[in-house]
Amino acid sequence: MNAGTESQFESFQFDPSQRAVRRVTRMQPPLSQTESKVLELLAKRLTEKQIAEQLGRSHNTVHVHIRNIYRKLGVTKRSMLFRLLEVSPDLLAQQDKLPQVA
Repeated sequence: MNAGTESQFESFQFDPSQRAVRRVTRMQPPLSQTESKVLELLAKRLTEKQIAEQLGRSHNTVHVHIRNIYRKLGVTKRSMLFRLLEVSPDLLAQQDKLPQVA
């Protein structure tokens, strides 16, 4: 490698959340209305039990919605979801603009 190429790599900072942001921009299919509401409540740091109580759904139903959200957004755990929401705060607003699936 020549010196010019090394300096290009030295200035490059890999941010794994950027990969997730790219996945979100091509997200298929969009979140359902319920998934969007669950995402909004997750962003407020509510637990699955609290979300279930607030929506009047069972804990298991909320768990399935969260699993679907993770799959559609390309994350595998809550910390990744929170990081994604930090780097792309307009994600919640974008959900309102997407066609909703019942």
